[in-house]
Amino acid sequence: MLRATGSFARSQSGSRSSLAYLQKFPIDTLEIDQSFIAGMKSSSEAKALVRSLVQIAKNLHLDTVAGGIETESQLHVLQLESCERGQGFLLAEPLDPEAATRFLTASGCGRPVVGQGERRRVEPGA
Repeated sequence: MLRATGSFARSQSGSRSSLAYLQKFPIDTLEIDQSFIAGMKSSSEAKALVRSLVQIAKNLHLDTVAGGIETESQLHVLQLESCERGQGFLLAEPLDPEAATRFLTASGCGRPVVGQGERRRVEPGA
């Protein structure tokens, strides 16, 4: 009903915006939820929001991790925006503890997964 008037705003009175926590707590990484990544497929607004979140992280000198990367087009957008890290089925399927240990050892733990054209896939049992 309010939307029909052409104007809608949400007040944060009495609560803290989650963006305010970026200043309040000593964090070093901003994780972009998979729901935002999934929305990039069908919504230019979602794509703009992801780009903005990556830029906010850059401006605050934070690393970024994008969750739920499932398509090449999602990966491409994140690479263009220089998102430092990512996770999702496109990059690697869920691993049992032994396979996860092999993957982390082979990947050099801490090197970028998304960005600078670098991407790693893990085959089960590899």
